[in-house]
Amino acid sequence: MKKKLIATLMVLAMGMNLVGCSSSGKDASLNSGGQESSNMTSAEGASKISEKLIEVEFFMPTQGDGYTGEEDIFKTIQHYTNIKFKPIAVPLSSYSEKLSTTIASGKLPDLMSINGQSTVDQYGPQGAFVSLDKYIEEGMMPNYEKILKEYEPAEALVRSSDGKLYGAPRMYAVDYRVDQMWLARTDILEKHGLTRTPETFEELYDVMKQLKEIYPDSTPYINRWGVGHLIGGQTHFRNTSSTYFLNEDTKQYEYGPASQAYKDSLEFLATAYKDGILNPDFATLTDPEVDELLMTGKGFFTFDYPHWADEIERAVGKENLPEGFEWQPILQPSYNGVKRGTPVLSGYFPTLKVIAAGTKYEEELVRFLDWTYSEEGAKALMYGIEGETYEMDGEDNVKFLKDYKTPATPDGTITNHGFNDQYIFGMLDPLALNVYEMGATNLNKATQFMAENGGLGEPTYGAKFFDESERKRYNDIMTPINTYVEEASMKVILGQASLDNWDTEVMPVVESMGLEEAGQLINKAYKETFGEQ
Repeated sequence: MKKKLIATLMVLAMGMNLVGCSSSGKDASLNSGGQESSNMTSAEGASKISEKLIEVEFFMPTQGDGYTGEEDIFKTIQHYTNIKFKPIAVPLSSYSEKLSTTIASGKLPDLMSINGQSTVDQYGPQGAFVSLDKYIEEGMMPNYEKILKEYEPAEALVRSSDGKLYGAPRMYAVDYRVDQMWLARTDILEKHGLTRTPETFEELYDVMKQLKEIYPDSTPYINRWGVGHLIGGQTHFRNTSSTYFLNEDTKQYEYGPASQAYKDSLEFLATAYKDGILNPDFATLTDPEVDELLMTGKGFFTFDYPHWADEIERAVGKENLPEGFEWQPILQPSYNGVKRGTPVLSGYFPTLKVIAAGTKYEEELVRFLDWTYSEEGAKALMYGIEGETYEMDGEDNVKFLKDYKTPATPDGTITNHGFNDQYIFGMLDPLALNVYEMGATNLNKATQFMAENGGLGEPTYGAKFFDESERKRYNDIMTPINTYVEEASMKVILGQASLDNWDTEVMPVVESMGLEEAGQLINKAYKETFGEQ
Protein backbone atom coordinates (compact mmCIF):
# COMPACT_ATOMS: atom_id res chain seq x y z
CA MET A 1 0.00 0.00 0.00
CA LYS A 2 2.95 2.37 0.68
CA LYS A 3 3.82 2.82 -3.00
CA LYS A 4 0.19 3.51 -3.83
CA LEU A 5 -0.04 6.13 -1.07
CA ILE A 6 3.10 7.94 -2.14
CA ALA A 7 1.94 7.93 -5.76
CA THR A 8 -1.34 9.51 -4.69
CA LEU A 9 0.53 12.11 -2.65
CA MET A 10 2.70 13.00 -5.62
CA VAL A 11 -0.37 13.61 -7.75
CA LEU A 12 -1.91 15.75 -5.01
CA ALA A 13 1.24 17.72 -4.35
CA MET A 14 1.92 18.57 -8.01
CA GLY A 15 -0.71 21.28 -8.06
CA MET A 16 -0.59 22.41 -4.45
CA ASN A 17 0.62 25.91 -5.15
CA LEU A 18 -1.70 26.42 -8.11
CA VAL A 19 -4.89 26.15 -6.06
CA GLY A 20 -5.75 29.73 -5.22
CA CYS A 21 -8.37 32.39 -4.83
CA SER A 22 -9.72 34.51 -7.64
CA SER A 23 -8.16 37.78 -8.65
CA SER A 24 -8.51 40.93 -6.60
CA GLY A 25 -11.22 43.46 -7.37
CA LYS A 26 -14.10 41.10 -6.56
CA ASP A 27 -15.27 43.08 -3.53
CA ALA A 28 -17.17 45.61 -5.61
CA SER A 29 -19.52 42.90 -6.86
CA LEU A 30 -20.38 41.45 -3.45
CA ASN A 31 -23.99 41.73 -2.40
CA SER A 32 -25.17 42.65 1.09
CA GLY A 33 -25.11 39.01 2.16
CA GLY A 34 -21.38 38.76 1.60
CA GLN A 35 -21.66 36.60 -1.55
CA GLU A 36 -21.18 37.58 -5.15
CA SER A 37 -24.35 38.01 -7.12
CA SER A 38 -24.98 35.09 -9.42
CA ASN A 39 -27.39 34.26 -12.22
CA MET A 40 -26.95 30.50 -11.93
CA THR A 41 -30.00 28.76 -13.37
CA SER A 42 -30.76 25.42 -14.97
CA ALA A 43 -28.58 24.98 -18.02
CA GLU A 44 -30.37 25.20 -21.32
CA GLY A 45 -30.69 21.87 -23.05
CA ALA A 46 -28.87 19.91 -20.37
CA SER A 47 -30.11 16.49 -19.32
CA LYS A 48 -31.89 16.95 -16.02
CA ILE A 49 -32.83 14.63 -13.19
CA SER A 50 -36.25 16.27 -13.15
CA GLU A 51 -38.03 17.39 -16.32
CA LYS A 52 -39.53 20.36 -14.51
CA LEU A 53 -38.33 22.41 -11.55
CA ILE A 54 -39.34 20.81 -8.25
CA GLU A 55 -38.99 22.10 -4.69
CA VAL A 56 -37.75 19.62 -2.11
CA GLU A 57 -37.30 19.92 1.65
CA PHE A 58 -33.85 18.84 2.85
CA PHE A 59 -33.29 18.15 6.57
CA MET A 60 -29.61 18.37 7.47
CA PRO A 61 -27.22 18.99 10.37
CA THR A 62 -25.04 22.05 10.05
CA GLN A 63 -21.77 23.07 11.68
CA GLY A 64 -21.87 26.68 10.57
CA ASP A 65 -24.40 29.46 10.19
CA GLY A 66 -27.09 27.35 8.53
CA TYR A 67 -28.43 27.75 5.03
CA THR A 68 -31.20 29.75 3.36
CA GLY A 69 -31.22 27.80 0.09
CA GLU A 70 -29.66 30.70 -1.82
CA GLU A 71 -26.08 29.57 -1.33
CA ASP A 72 -24.02 28.57 -4.36
CA ILE A 73 -24.21 24.88 -3.47
CA PHE A 74 -28.00 24.90 -3.89
CA LYS A 75 -27.84 27.01 -7.03
CA THR A 76 -25.38 24.48 -8.42
CA ILE A 77 -27.66 21.55 -7.58
CA GLN A 78 -30.58 23.29 -9.27
CA HIS A 79 -28.42 24.03 -12.32
CA TYR A 80 -27.60 20.37 -12.84
CA THR A 81 -30.73 18.62 -11.58
CA ASN A 82 -33.72 20.99 -11.74
CA ILE A 83 -34.20 20.37 -8.00
CA LYS A 84 -34.55 23.41 -5.76
CA PHE A 85 -33.72 22.41 -2.21
CA LYS A 86 -35.35 24.12 0.74
CA PRO A 87 -32.84 23.34 3.53
CA ILE A 88 -33.95 22.66 7.08
CA ALA A 89 -30.53 23.25 8.61
CA VAL A 90 -30.28 22.10 12.23
CA PRO A 91 -27.29 23.04 14.44
CA LEU A 92 -25.36 20.03 15.67
CA SER A 93 -25.97 21.16 19.26
CA SER A 94 -29.69 20.49 18.89
CA TYR A 95 -29.56 17.93 16.07
CA SER A 96 -30.35 14.74 18.06
CA GLU A 97 -33.40 16.28 19.72
CA LYS A 98 -34.70 17.79 16.46
CA LEU A 99 -34.17 14.51 14.59
CA SER A 100 -36.13 12.58 17.23
CA THR A 101 -39.06 14.98 17.19
CA THR A 102 -39.10 15.10 13.39
CA ILE A 103 -39.23 11.31 13.07
CA ALA A 104 -41.80 11.03 15.86
CA SER A 105 -44.06 13.50 14.04
CA GLY A 106 -44.43 11.11 11.10
CA LYS A 107 -44.15 14.06 8.70
CA LEU A 108 -40.68 13.70 7.29
CA PRO A 109 -38.93 16.14 4.94
CA ASP A 110 -38.41 14.71 1.44
CA LEU A 111 -34.67 14.19 1.90
CA MET A 112 -32.78 13.82 5.17
CA SER A 113 -29.09 13.80 6.02
CA ILE A 114 -28.65 11.50 9.00
CA ASN A 115 -25.60 11.66 11.27
CA GLY A 116 -24.98 8.01 12.13
CA GLN A 117 -26.08 4.61 10.82
CA SER A 118 -28.24 3.48 13.78
CA THR A 119 -31.15 5.84 13.02
CA VAL A 120 -31.33 4.58 9.44
CA ASP A 121 -31.15 0.95 10.59
CA GLN A 122 -33.88 1.50 13.16
CA TYR A 123 -36.45 3.39 11.11
CA GLY A 124 -35.72 2.15 7.57
CA PRO A 125 -37.16 -1.33 8.18
CA GLN A 126 -40.14 0.30 9.92
CA GLY A 127 -41.07 1.99 6.65
CA ALA A 128 -39.83 5.53 7.31
CA PHE A 129 -37.36 5.61 4.42
CA VAL A 130 -37.33 4.46 0.82
CA SER A 131 -35.50 1.21 0.07
CA LEU A 132 -33.01 1.73 -2.76
CA ASP A 133 -32.74 -1.94 -3.70
CA LYS A 134 -35.40 -2.03 -6.40
CA TYR A 135 -33.84 0.99 -8.08
CA ILE A 136 -30.46 -0.70 -8.04
CA GLU A 137 -32.02 -3.80 -9.60
CA GLU A 138 -33.63 -1.64 -12.28
CA GLY A 139 -30.25 -0.08 -13.11
CA MET A 140 -31.17 3.40 -11.89
CA MET A 141 -28.28 3.72 -9.42
CA PRO A 142 -25.12 2.59 -11.24
CA ASN A 143 -22.83 5.13 -9.55
CA TYR A 144 -24.11 4.29 -6.07
CA GLU A 145 -23.75 0.57 -6.70
CA LYS A 146 -20.23 1.01 -8.11
CA ILE A 147 -18.89 2.99 -5.14
CA LEU A 148 -20.29 0.50 -2.61
CA LYS A 149 -18.72 -2.41 -4.47
CA GLU A 150 -15.41 -0.60 -4.82
CA TYR A 151 -15.17 -0.11 -1.06
CA GLU A 152 -16.48 -3.50 -0.02
CA PRO A 153 -17.06 -2.87 3.72
CA ALA A 154 -19.41 -0.01 2.84
CA GLU A 155 -22.17 -2.24 1.50
CA ALA A 156 -22.12 -4.43 4.61
CA LEU A 157 -22.25 -1.37 6.85
CA VAL A 158 -25.05 0.36 4.94
CA ARG A 159 -27.38 -2.66 4.81
CA SER A 160 -29.99 -2.74 7.56
CA SER A 161 -31.26 -5.73 9.52
CA ASP A 162 -33.82 -6.60 6.84
CA GLY A 163 -31.03 -6.81 4.26
CA LYS A 164 -32.08 -3.63 2.46
CA LEU A 165 -30.21 -0.45 1.56
CA TYR A 166 -31.85 2.76 2.73
CA GLY A 167 -28.97 5.18 3.04
CA ALA A 168 -26.50 6.88 0.70
CA PRO A 169 -23.33 7.28 2.80
CA ARG A 170 -20.62 9.87 2.62
CA MET A 171 -17.76 8.13 0.82
CA TYR A 172 -14.06 8.87 0.61
CA ALA A 173 -12.95 7.56 -2.79
CA VAL A 174 -9.31 7.86 -1.75
CA ASP A 175 -6.62 5.47 -0.51
CA TYR A 176 -6.65 7.25 2.82
CA ARG A 177 -7.57 10.46 4.57
CA VAL A 178 -5.22 11.20 7.44
CA ASP A 179 -6.56 11.25 10.96
CA GLN A 180 -4.63 11.89 14.20
CA MET A 181 -0.91 11.33 14.73
CA TRP A 182 1.93 12.20 17.11
CA LEU A 183 2.91 15.87 16.66
CA ALA A 184 5.85 17.88 17.98
CA ARG A 185 7.51 21.26 17.78
CA THR A 186 9.91 19.83 15.23
CA ASP A 187 11.77 23.14 14.97
CA ILE A 188 12.68 22.77 18.65
CA LEU A 189 13.73 19.15 18.14
CA GLU A 190 15.98 20.19 15.27
CA LYS A 191 17.43 23.09 17.24
CA HIS A 192 18.64 20.71 19.96
CA GLY A 193 19.58 17.79 17.72
CA LEU A 194 16.78 15.55 19.05
CA THR A 195 15.21 12.75 17.02
CA ARG A 196 11.97 13.04 15.08
CA THR A 197 11.84 9.27 14.59
CA PRO A 198 11.90 7.62 18.03
CA GLU A 199 11.99 3.85 17.79
CA THR A 200 10.31 3.07 21.11
CA PHE A 201 8.16 4.75 23.74
CA GLU A 202 11.22 4.74 25.98
CA GLU A 203 13.14 6.76 23.40
CA LEU A 204 10.19 9.15 22.99
CA TYR A 205 10.08 9.66 26.75
CA ASP A 206 13.80 10.37 26.83
CA VAL A 207 13.36 13.13 24.23
CA MET A 208 10.56 14.65 26.32
CA LYS A 209 12.75 14.47 29.42
CA GLN A 210 15.64 16.20 27.68
CA LEU A 211 13.39 19.07 26.64
CA LYS A 212 12.11 19.37 30.20
CA GLU A 213 15.72 19.79 31.33
CA ILE A 214 16.41 22.42 28.65
CA TYR A 215 13.15 24.27 29.32
CA PRO A 216 12.42 23.81 33.07
CA ASP A 217 9.26 25.95 32.93
CA SER A 218 7.74 23.74 30.24
CA THR A 219 5.51 20.70 30.38
CA PRO A 220 6.57 19.04 27.11
CA TYR A 221 3.53 16.71 26.82
CA ILE A 222 0.22 18.55 26.33
CA ASN A 223 -3.30 17.43 25.50
CA ARG A 224 -6.68 18.88 24.59
CA TRP A 225 -10.13 17.24 24.67
CA GLY A 226 -9.90 15.42 27.99
CA VAL A 227 -8.40 12.35 29.60
CA GLY A 228 -9.96 9.90 27.13
CA HIS A 229 -8.19 11.61 24.25
CA LEU A 230 -4.91 11.58 26.15
CA ILE A 231 -5.12 7.84 26.79
CA GLY A 232 -6.17 7.16 23.19
CA GLY A 233 -2.93 8.63 21.88
CA GLN A 234 -1.04 6.05 23.90
CA THR A 235 -3.24 2.99 23.51
CA HIS A 236 -3.71 3.15 19.73
CA PHE A 237 -0.02 2.54 19.08
CA ARG A 238 0.04 -0.32 21.55
CA ASN A 239 -2.88 -2.00 19.74
CA THR A 240 -5.27 -1.59 22.64
CA SER A 241 -7.98 0.80 23.85
CA SER A 242 -9.82 2.06 26.91
CA THR A 243 -12.86 -0.04 25.94
CA TYR A 244 -13.71 -2.89 23.55
CA PHE A 245 -11.75 -2.55 20.32
CA LEU A 246 -11.39 -4.57 17.14
CA ASN A 247 -8.07 -6.40 17.10
CA GLU A 248 -7.27 -6.44 13.40
CA ASP A 249 -4.93 -9.39 13.88
CA THR A 250 -7.60 -11.67 15.38
CA LYS A 251 -10.76 -10.06 13.91
CA GLN A 252 -12.21 -10.18 17.40
CA TYR A 253 -13.31 -7.46 19.78
CA GLU A 254 -11.12 -7.51 22.88
CA TYR A 255 -11.32 -5.50 26.07
CA GLY A 256 -8.38 -3.10 26.15
CA PRO A 257 -8.07 -2.30 29.88
CA ALA A 258 -7.55 -6.01 30.63
CA SER A 259 -4.32 -5.99 28.61
CA GLN A 260 -0.73 -5.37 29.64
CA ALA A 261 -0.57 -2.83 26.81
CA TYR A 262 -3.20 -0.69 28.54
CA LYS A 263 -1.34 -0.83 31.83
CA ASP A 264 1.87 0.13 30.04
CA SER A 265 0.03 3.13 28.60
CA LEU A 266 -1.05 4.24 32.06
CA GLU A 267 2.46 3.72 33.40
CA PHE A 268 3.90 5.99 30.69
CA LEU A 269 1.38 8.72 31.55
CA ALA A 270 1.76 8.36 35.31
CA THR A 271 5.55 8.66 35.05
CA ALA A 272 5.23 11.68 32.77
CA TYR A 273 2.88 13.35 35.23
CA LYS A 274 5.14 12.61 38.23
CA ASP A 275 8.21 13.94 36.40
CA GLY A 276 6.48 17.19 35.38
CA ILE A 277 6.57 16.22 31.71
CA LEU A 278 2.79 15.84 31.29
CA ASN A 279 0.92 19.11 31.74
CA PRO A 280 -1.02 18.87 35.04
CA ASP A 281 -4.15 20.28 33.40
CA PHE A 282 -4.17 17.56 30.73
CA ALA A 283 -7.85 16.77 31.36
CA THR A 284 -9.15 20.34 31.04
CA LEU A 285 -6.88 22.30 28.67
CA THR A 286 -8.81 24.28 26.07
CA ASP A 287 -7.74 24.91 22.47
CA PRO A 288 -6.57 28.51 23.14
CA GLU A 289 -4.63 27.38 26.22
CA VAL A 290 -2.86 24.66 24.27
CA ASP A 291 -2.11 27.07 21.42
CA GLU A 292 -0.52 29.44 23.94
CA LEU A 293 1.66 26.67 25.39
CA LEU A 294 2.83 25.74 21.92
CA MET A 295 3.68 29.26 20.81
CA THR A 296 5.45 30.24 24.04
CA GLY A 297 7.70 27.18 24.05
CA LYS A 298 6.05 25.56 27.07
CA GLY A 299 4.56 22.57 25.27
CA PHE A 300 6.14 20.38 22.59
CA PHE A 301 4.31 17.06 22.05
CA THR A 302 0.77 15.72 21.64
CA PHE A 303 -1.42 13.31 19.69
CA ASP A 304 -3.79 15.25 17.45
CA TYR A 305 -4.84 16.29 13.94
CA PRO A 306 -1.99 17.35 11.63
CA HIS A 307 -3.95 20.31 10.26
CA TRP A 308 -3.81 21.91 13.72
CA ALA A 309 -0.75 23.88 12.60
CA ASP A 310 -2.77 25.40 9.76
CA GLU A 311 -5.56 26.33 12.17
CA ILE A 312 -3.11 28.09 14.49
CA GLU A 313 -1.52 29.91 11.58
CA ARG A 314 -4.90 31.19 10.38
CA ALA A 315 -6.01 32.16 13.88
CA VAL A 316 -3.00 34.28 14.85
CA GLY A 317 -1.45 35.09 11.48
CA LYS A 318 1.76 33.62 10.18
CA GLU A 319 3.63 36.80 11.02
CA ASN A 320 2.73 36.37 14.71
CA LEU A 321 4.11 32.84 15.06
CA PRO A 322 7.49 32.29 16.75
CA GLU A 323 10.35 32.41 14.28
CA GLY A 324 10.78 29.04 12.58
CA PHE A 325 7.62 27.62 14.22
CA GLU A 326 6.86 24.08 13.03
CA TRP A 327 4.13 21.85 14.48
CA GLN A 328 4.67 18.66 12.51
CA PRO A 329 4.39 14.87 13.06
CA ILE A 330 7.03 12.62 14.51
CA LEU A 331 7.12 8.96 13.60
CA GLN A 332 5.09 6.93 16.09
CA PRO A 333 7.06 4.64 18.43
CA SER A 334 6.93 0.88 18.19
CA TYR A 335 5.63 -1.30 21.02
CA ASN A 336 7.08 -4.75 21.66
CA GLY A 337 8.87 -4.46 18.33
CA VAL A 338 5.72 -3.63 16.33
CA LYS A 339 5.07 -0.20 14.84
CA ARG A 340 1.34 0.34 14.32
CA GLY A 341 0.23 2.76 11.61
CA THR A 342 -1.38 6.06 12.47
CA PRO A 343 -5.19 6.13 11.96
CA VAL A 344 -6.52 6.86 8.46
CA LEU A 345 -9.98 6.98 6.92
CA SER A 346 -11.05 5.58 3.55
CA GLY A 347 -14.31 4.55 1.93
CA TYR A 348 -17.41 4.53 4.11
CA PHE A 349 -18.21 7.16 6.71
CA PRO A 350 -21.50 7.01 8.67
CA THR A 351 -23.25 10.12 7.43
CA LEU A 352 -26.11 9.05 5.18
CA LYS A 353 -28.82 10.67 3.10
CA VAL A 354 -32.23 8.97 3.05
CA ILE A 355 -35.45 9.57 1.13
CA ALA A 356 -38.63 9.85 3.15
CA ALA A 357 -41.27 7.27 2.32
CA GLY A 358 -44.31 9.00 0.85
CA THR A 359 -42.43 11.85 -0.82
CA LYS A 360 -43.88 12.97 -4.15
CA TYR A 361 -40.41 13.00 -5.62
CA GLU A 362 -39.12 9.50 -4.90
CA GLU A 363 -37.64 8.70 -8.31
CA GLU A 364 -36.15 12.16 -8.75
CA LEU A 365 -34.41 11.90 -5.39
CA VAL A 366 -33.17 8.39 -6.16
CA ARG A 367 -31.56 9.81 -9.29
CA PHE A 368 -30.18 12.70 -7.27
CA LEU A 369 -28.52 10.39 -4.76
CA ASP A 370 -26.96 8.38 -7.56
CA TRP A 371 -25.79 11.59 -9.24
CA THR A 372 -23.84 12.60 -6.11
CA TYR A 373 -21.52 9.62 -6.76
CA SER A 374 -21.00 10.41 -10.43
CA GLU A 375 -17.98 12.32 -11.68
CA GLU A 376 -20.18 15.28 -12.60
CA GLY A 377 -22.03 15.24 -9.29
CA ALA A 378 -18.92 14.87 -7.17
CA LYS A 379 -17.29 17.85 -8.88
CA ALA A 380 -20.43 19.95 -8.67
CA LEU A 381 -20.86 19.42 -4.94
CA MET A 382 -17.21 20.28 -4.32
CA TYR A 383 -16.64 23.25 -6.64
CA GLY A 384 -19.89 24.30 -8.34
CA ILE A 385 -20.25 25.01 -12.05
CA GLU A 386 -17.18 24.92 -14.25
CA GLY A 387 -16.65 28.28 -15.92
CA GLU A 388 -18.85 30.06 -13.39
CA THR A 389 -17.55 29.19 -9.92
CA TYR A 390 -14.31 27.43 -10.85
CA GLU A 391 -12.07 26.42 -13.72
CA MET A 392 -9.56 23.63 -14.16
CA ASP A 393 -5.96 24.80 -14.25
CA GLY A 394 -4.51 21.71 -15.90
CA GLU A 395 -5.90 18.24 -15.23
CA ASP A 396 -5.39 18.12 -11.48
CA ASN A 397 -5.90 21.66 -10.20
CA VAL A 398 -8.97 23.71 -9.35
CA LYS A 399 -8.96 27.49 -9.49
CA PHE A 400 -11.97 29.16 -7.93
CA LEU A 401 -13.46 32.10 -9.79
CA LYS A 402 -15.13 33.49 -6.69
CA ASP A 403 -13.62 34.55 -3.40
CA TYR A 404 -14.49 31.35 -1.50
CA LYS A 405 -12.92 30.57 1.83
CA THR A 406 -11.09 27.21 1.71
CA PRO A 407 -7.94 25.82 3.36
CA ALA A 408 -5.98 27.00 0.33
CA THR A 409 -7.70 30.43 0.39
CA PRO A 410 -8.26 31.08 4.11
CA ASP A 411 -8.93 34.80 3.61
CA GLY A 412 -11.84 34.23 1.25
CA THR A 413 -14.87 36.41 1.96
CA ILE A 414 -17.52 33.88 0.90
CA THR A 415 -17.64 31.61 3.91
CA ASN A 416 -21.04 29.92 3.63
CA HIS A 417 -20.94 28.67 0.05
CA GLY A 418 -21.81 25.04 0.98
CA PHE A 419 -19.25 23.23 -1.17
CA ASN A 420 -17.48 20.29 0.50
CA ASP A 421 -20.20 20.13 3.16
CA GLN A 422 -20.03 16.62 4.63
CA TYR A 423 -23.80 16.55 5.07
CA ILE A 424 -24.42 17.34 1.39
CA PHE A 425 -21.77 15.70 -0.78
CA GLY A 426 -21.76 12.00 -1.60
CA MET A 427 -18.17 11.37 -2.65
CA LEU A 428 -14.80 12.96 -1.96
CA ASP A 429 -12.02 12.07 -4.41
CA PRO A 430 -8.25 12.78 -4.44
CA LEU A 431 -8.70 16.10 -6.25
CA ALA A 432 -11.14 17.34 -3.60
CA LEU A 433 -8.85 16.04 -0.86
CA ASN A 434 -6.13 18.18 -2.38
CA VAL A 435 -8.27 21.31 -2.65
CA TYR A 436 -9.95 21.21 0.75
CA GLU A 437 -7.52 19.39 2.99
CA MET A 438 -4.13 18.67 1.44
CA GLY A 439 -4.18 22.20 0.05
CA ALA A 440 -3.37 23.36 3.55
CA THR A 441 0.43 23.68 3.56
CA ASN A 442 1.21 22.16 6.94
CA LEU A 443 -1.20 19.26 6.51
CA ASN A 444 0.30 18.38 3.15
CA LYS A 445 3.80 18.50 4.61
CA ALA A 446 2.77 16.30 7.54
CA THR A 447 1.10 13.70 5.36
CA GLN A 448 4.05 13.57 2.99
CA PHE A 449 6.40 12.89 5.91
CA MET A 450 4.24 10.09 7.29
CA ALA A 451 3.79 8.43 3.89
CA GLU A 452 7.50 8.53 3.08
CA ASN A 453 8.38 7.05 6.47
CA GLY A 454 5.80 4.27 6.44
CA GLY A 455 3.78 5.82 9.25
CA LEU A 456 0.28 5.65 7.75
CA GLY A 457 -1.98 2.78 8.75
CA GLU A 458 -4.81 0.95 7.00
CA PRO A 459 -8.47 1.96 7.36
CA THR A 460 -10.47 -0.21 9.75
CA TYR A 461 -14.20 -0.89 9.84
CA GLY A 462 -15.89 -1.87 13.06
CA ALA A 463 -19.12 -3.67 13.85
CA LYS A 464 -22.58 -2.19 13.82
CA PHE A 465 -25.65 -3.53 15.58
CA PHE A 466 -28.57 -4.71 13.48
CA ASP A 467 -30.64 -5.45 16.57
CA GLU A 468 -31.63 -2.22 18.30
CA SER A 469 -32.27 -3.94 21.63
CA GLU A 470 -28.79 -5.47 21.56
CA ARG A 471 -27.23 -2.12 20.70
CA LYS A 472 -29.05 -0.54 23.63
CA ARG A 473 -28.04 -3.36 25.95
CA TYR A 474 -24.40 -3.02 24.92
CA ASN A 475 -24.45 0.73 25.53
CA ASP A 476 -26.26 0.31 28.85
CA ILE A 477 -23.48 -2.01 30.01
CA MET A 478 -20.51 -0.16 28.58
CA THR A 479 -21.42 3.44 29.45
CA PRO A 480 -20.96 3.00 33.23
CA ILE A 481 -17.97 0.70 32.66
CA ASN A 482 -16.23 3.27 30.47
CA THR A 483 -16.90 5.99 33.01
CA TYR A 484 -15.55 3.87 35.85
CA VAL A 485 -12.42 2.87 33.93
CA GLU A 486 -11.67 6.46 32.93
CA GLU A 487 -11.97 7.55 36.57
CA ALA A 488 -9.75 4.67 37.71
CA SER A 489 -7.21 5.50 34.98
CA MET A 490 -7.18 9.14 36.04
CA LYS A 491 -6.33 8.13 39.61
CA VAL A 492 -3.40 6.04 38.38
CA ILE A 493 -2.07 8.88 36.22
CA LEU A 494 -2.32 11.33 39.12
CA GLY A 495 -0.56 8.91 41.47
CA GLN A 496 -3.66 8.50 43.64
CA ALA A 497 -3.87 4.75 42.97
CA SER A 498 -1.29 2.07 42.32
CA LEU A 499 -1.14 0.33 38.97
CA ASP A 500 -0.11 -2.79 40.91
CA ASN A 501 -3.72 -3.09 42.10
CA TRP A 502 -5.34 -2.74 38.65
CA ASP A 503 -5.97 -6.46 38.13
CA THR A 504 -7.15 -7.09 41.69
CA GLU A 505 -9.23 -3.98 42.33
CA VAL A 506 -10.34 -2.41 39.06
CA MET A 507 -10.90 -5.38 36.77
CA PRO A 508 -13.11 -7.38 39.18
CA VAL A 509 -15.46 -4.40 39.43
CA VAL A 510 -15.55 -4.06 35.64
CA GLU A 511 -16.29 -7.76 35.21
CA SER A 512 -19.12 -7.57 37.74
CA MET A 513 -20.79 -4.84 35.65
CA GLY A 514 -21.49 -7.19 32.72
CA LEU A 515 -18.24 -7.01 30.73
CA GLU A 516 -18.45 -10.55 29.38
CA GLU A 517 -22.00 -10.09 28.10
CA ALA A 518 -21.00 -6.87 26.36
CA GLY A 519 -18.11 -8.66 24.66
CA GLN A 520 -20.42 -11.37 23.39
CA LEU A 521 -22.81 -8.74 22.01
CA ILE A 522 -20.18 -6.73 20.14
CA ASN A 523 -18.54 -9.82 18.65
CA LYS A 524 -21.95 -11.13 17.56
CA ALA A 525 -22.61 -7.78 15.90
CA TYR A 526 -19.28 -7.94 14.06
CA LYS A 527 -20.08 -11.39 12.66
CA GLU A 528 -23.53 -10.22 11.59
CA THR A 529 -22.01 -7.19 9.87
CA PHE A 530 -19.19 -8.86 7.97
CA GLY A 531 -19.82 -12.60 8.31
CA GLU A 532 -17.19 -15.07 9.48
CA GLN A 533 -13.73 -13.58 8.94
